[in-house]
Amino acid sequence: MINLKPNFEINRDNSIISLDNVNAGYGSLQVLFNISFGIPDRSFVAIVGRNGAGKTTLLKTISGFIKPYSGKIIYKGDDITNLPPYKRAQMGLVYLRQDKRIFDNLTTKECLEITAYAFNKSKNDIEKVLEHFPRLKERIDSKSKFLSGGERQMLLLAQGLLSGAEILMIDEPSEGLAAGIIRELSKVFIELKKEAQKTIIVVEQNVQLVRMLADIVIVLAEGKIIDIIEDRSSIENLDLGKYKI
Repeated sequence: MINLKPNFEINRDNSIISLDNVNAGYGSLQVLFNISFGIPDRSFVAIVGRNGAGKTTLLKTISGFIKPYSGKIIYKGDDITNLPPYKRAQMGLVYLRQDKRIFDNLTTKECLEITAYAFNKSKNDIEKVLEHFPRLKERIDSKSKFLSGGERQMLLLAQGLLSGAEILMIDEPSEGLAAGIIRELSKVFIELKKEAQKTIIVVEQNVQLVRMLADIVIVLAEGKIIDIIEDRSSIENLDLGKYKI
């Protein structure tokens, strides 16, 4: 059993989203316990912890796929706790799932066009997003089922960017990808950080990526926050071994 500390909180006047004593789970199985924090606008947040810690459940709760048992989720001053996922997406909260699901029988171009239509974006918006993904430009007419795992992840991320999301939540973006693809994704994330137009929340097990990109690291264990790291030097030297998770 992990010796759990009390929940930590980030309280910032410029928080774009905050959770207040959120408890959530699946039916009678509670997974998250009294989760409270705020995320500053245009920050890059990494959620880390071992399998079963509640990381994916936390993203699903923020994005509306899981309704909390109790607590509140506040986005830009509005209580969105009871809003469905599509309403949250329309408001700017977009969740990219871990399973990399896309429309296999559509081409890369068609997938992007559907996203553009859904979020009232233009052809120019598609072209702007593709500037981040030279590899997708090369595969623009390829059916999605023929894309590699890394290319599918890039397409999902491109769709997320095309949506115009203010908060982009990504579940395990580097999972199962080759080192070269991870480097390409890292480059995209670095570019997005420099543009400073979005808040990005990732669940990520790749500690090297977390050290490189994160402004804030939230450590979960057994459904509770056991640490929040905001100091850049501490993040660059992040050692999850000390948490025994």
